[in-house]
Amino acid sequence: MNVYTADSIRAAEAPLLASLPEGDLMRRASYGLYIHVLDEIRRRCGTVYGSHILLIVGAGDNGGDTLWAGTYLRGKGAAVTAVLLNPDHTHAAGLAALRAVHGHVIPLPPEETDLSANTALTAAIHTTDLALDGIVGIGGRGPLREPASTVIGLLDDAHVPIVSVDIPSGIDPDTGVRHAPHVHPVATVTFGALKPCHVLAGPSCGRISLVDIGLDLSGETPVMQVLSDADVAAQWPIPGASDNKYTTGVVGVCAGSAAYPGAALLTVSGAAHASSAMVRYTGSVSDLVLSHRPDTVCTGSPKQAGRVNAWIAGPGMGTDEGAYDRLSWILKQEVPIVLDADAITLISNTPELMDKRPRDAVTLLTPHTGEFLRLCTSYPETPHYPLPTSVADIERMGRPAAVTACQKAWENQGITISILLKGRTTYIAGPGGVFVEDTGSSWAATPGSGDVLTGLIGAIVAHGMVVGRSVEESAAMAVRVHSRAALLAAMGGQTWHTLDYVVDEGAQLPHGAPVTASEISLSISAAIRDVQAGGEDTLQ
Repeated sequence: MNVYTADSIRAAEAPLLASLPEGDLMRRASYGLYIHVLDEIRRRCGTVYGSHILLIVGAGDNGGDTLWAGTYLRGKGAAVTAVLLNPDHTHAAGLAALRAVHGHVIPLPPEETDLSANTALTAAIHTTDLALDGIVGIGGRGPLREPASTVIGLLDDAHVPIVSVDIPSGIDPDTGVRHAPHVHPVATVTFGALKPCHVLAGPSCGRISLVDIGLDLSGETPVMQVLSDADVAAQWPIPGASDNKYTTGVVGVCAGSAAYPGAALLTVSGAAHASSAMVRYTGSVSDLVLSHRPDTVCTGSPKQAGRVNAWIAGPGMGTDEGAYDRLSWILKQEVPIVLDADAITLISNTPELMDKRPRDAVTLLTPHTGEFLRLCTSYPETPHYPLPTSVADIERMGRPAAVTACQKAWENQGITISILLKGRTTYIAGPGGVFVEDTGSSWAATPGSGDVLTGLIGAIVAHGMVVGRSVEESAAMAVRVHSRAALLAAMGGQTWHTLDYVVDEGAQLPHGAPVTASEISLSISAAIRDVQAGGEDTLQ
């Protein structure tokens, strides 16, 4: 699924606004919002009739969408109250429609400073079952301002669930930066297409629902993509009648050392469970690998490994002279290379390792946040692209800007790199496209999990070389299956599509238990089957 900026959405809306009767596009959006809010109310209250709905209405069209949805809800027997944050600039037609069906209205006077003393407001908050965040839409930038921030604070204090309209107010639509304060919804209903905030700040959006309002986005360029289960299932390396151990992509693994022998086994296991193709291991712990994975072909050095379609280097391999030499040889090969862990440390400390000759093959770096910040210190920043120096900088800039700045610094030295920045939301960017995966849970945050992921990525990248798929898309496929494997392991094998839950920000899925990297590896096969079965996506 493609993701579009706010400007692209506005450009696609323009011809519709010009051709449709006035207000028609808004009513399309608001009716779709109403349908999804009906589901949320029934989920929480059992029935819509007699429920209490609070509309937090800002100026502009986002407030209009909210008022029209409230009008439809009133027709279903809900008690609807609209809090007008800016009474003089409220959407006139939407407000008139709500008044016509006897919705209640609480205008907040601009001069009122102590909203906690507003008895009408506090009474409405403490009797409401669900609130709609119609404060700002895709034109909003920066944190919540008064009186919105106080109203949302009162709702949070009263533990009122909130559904955001289009975007959660206070979260930047294009960067996903979460300003303080911002709305913390249990669900977000968006219109036309996903915006970057829905994937970059997915955990802060709750359950995301998309309403089709008839936008033609064929003339707009998406800024990133999100894969569905169907996308991944259609491309996963399932052996056909004429396939053998070589034809679906052979991967070479350079990992592990005396200090970190388990990293080799975890990486090889991730690769082996990903496809039926051969895995070639080179490193100092072949005996350990063979004792657990006798299906692996082991050699003493990368030069002896034979032909591969992609290389993995880094997990637990060390940073000594021997590791340096092995990595140096691998980086000269004309196949895609996936670098993680110690390999990232080596090239961060000695960036001359990276061959500056143009390569047709992609070098994909898969850092966690700490490793990424080390990459950002390898070369000086380029004009207009300030480099992050802390986690706070990444949060302030947003992941796209931080990754772009790092890539520009390396490009200025003649080196093109693709980056997969790990996290609950994993961001992948390079010449082959930009992909984002909100993993849906954080069960994969356990030691060694990254080694399993690296193995998975390498195997699918190798397959991508055979079928002509970009390294970045292959990596996104692997991230999705890895996170599903972690979830299935944590849930005791329960399949994704049997889960029914509401994602609150920072919450973990119910009834799970912490898992190890080895358990994640063993769940990869089940995860692939679940994806193939069309396990439910988080997007409704």
